[in-house]
Amino acid sequence: MATSFQDGVEPLSGLTAIEDDIQTWEVVGGADKGGILVREGQDMRSPQEQERLSTGALLRELELVGERLCFERLSGSGPSTGWVSLNLKDKPLVAKTSRQPTDAEIAAREAEKVLPPEVSTALAEAAAALKADAKFEAANDAFTAMAAVWGCKSARSQLLMARGLLLWRWSLLGKALAHLQEAVKQRAPGAPLVLLGLRLCLSQWSEARKFAERLGRKHALQVIDHCELACSKMHVFSTGAIKRAKFVAEDVEVLPGVRQADLKIPTTDGVELGARLLLQVGEAGQPATEQPLFLCFQRENEDVGSYVKKENSAFEPMQAAHASAIVIDYRGQGFSTGEPDQRYLHTDAETVCDALPGVFKKRNLPWPWPGGFVLFGSQLGSRVACYLAGMRGQLFDKGVVIETAWCGSHAPGSKPVQVPREGDRERFDKAVWS
Repeated sequence: MATSFQDGVEPLSGLTAIEDDIQTWEVVGGADKGGILVREGQDMRSPQEQERLSTGALLRELELVGERLCFERLSGSGPSTGWVSLNLKDKPLVAKTSRQPTDAEIAAREAEKVLPPEVSTALAEAAAALKADAKFEAANDAFTAMAAVWGCKSARSQLLMARGLLLWRWSLLGKALAHLQEAVKQRAPGAPLVLLGLRLCLSQWSEARKFAERLGRKHALQVIDHCELACSKMHVFSTGAIKRAKFVAEDVEVLPGVRQADLKIPTTDGVELGARLLLQVGEAGQPATEQPLFLCFQRENEDVGSYVKKENSAFEPMQAAHASAIVIDYRGQGFSTGEPDQRYLHTDAETVCDALPGVFKKRNLPWPWPGGFVLFGSQLGSRVACYLAGMRGQLFDKGVVIETAWCGSHAPGSKPVQVPREGDRERFDKAVWS
């Protein structure tokens, strides 16, 4: 069971070419100090490893960022992976070399990789927790078991892989992505394909395409082409059902005690996303920051104007609770520019999250919001909300509200989607594609 994260892994056709191009380095500094210092991350402030990397050790380059090298140790002693500096002041710490490890050095390094029994047990628990019928308690037990052996450097890549899969299984998507990216850097068997699969399931088309090209996965590129084309053609937006909201340059009181401020949030491809801030204010006109702020993604037949013009709007209960809201328009709706396109639903939502601190600071509003932050999504907006809850759940400290949700799961171990009844596919195609 301990090797269940390695067995049956399909060979990666692109990795051979990548490995041929990888540079080897030799540790040339630290002879008077028992080796050179290693840190866990690229940042010079990241935690320092207890062991030093021995002088003369051979390293495989995993990533080179300026004067910082991420490595895998091929020979010598010290941490199996980590980050080192190329130079200390004017003295080189590592130098490029064409020397390769000897057979004896390779054998010694392989012997280091034999897993202790407690690590094997922890990985077995993780594999069991990934089964379709596994309960959440099994995942908790697996996380606890892996935490107890996290200090085993020789197993770190497999532990990262196992944790990443479990986090994905239980929809902690942002953490899963970070773990799997690190597992790829540390060369965990199968990690590149798993990371590619996660990016596909998250509809991160641009990142998935770059990674598939790097791995030489032609079939994955065909899947991405097909999915992007399908997304661009699906008629999930009802742009003609409403009169589009107009941008209002000046702040205006739209409801008793509610001030409206229209904002524009730029994307990396030149589109501007419309956002309407509905801010509760006190009698003196000061923002009521002690109550929650809702980040709202609306239905496919709504825009920012629907939140104050429409009877029984989603904002009514928020207003009754003295909460404020910032409502986001999709591309091509309301006063957002661009064309409606669900390919950008997720990336645009993350762009909004990244922009909010600066937007609020510019308007002299506090961030983080003192009263707490809530995520709200209705119908089409529920897809966006589910994505953000998984990717950035820690941001929404007051919770997530989902209304009439569209959702599903393709996580490892999740139960398969129910087979459509006869005629369902035809009815769906007629409604969506026609």
